[in-house]
Amino acid sequence: MVKYAVVNGATNKALDHFYGREIVAYNDDTSHPNHQWNKHLTDGGYVALTNEITGKALANFFGELIEAKDNNISDSHNQWKLLDAGEGYFALRNKATGKML
Repeated sequence: MVKYAVVNGATNKALDHFYGREIVAYNDDTSHPNHQWNKHLTDGGYVALTNEITGKALANFFGELIEAKDNNISDSHNQWKLLDAGEGYFALRNKATGKML
């Protein structure tokens, strides 16, 4: 399976998940397994992203906090639309909340 890093285009920091629910933008080392995410295709062109180490899904439940939750990829809070942002970058829009990452 191809693994992906979710990197902020402005800061070059990758999303990291160590434990619990907390997701942080840590550093630019995208080779570390904590910074790697597996992409799962879901209905309607959405994807779910699960962390390589913890298996937890990138989620947005309350519109403000991005967190790692269970790996239920059919939950709309765990699904994201990849939107072309140009120059090789993508934005992520949460299916349930409409919030952007």
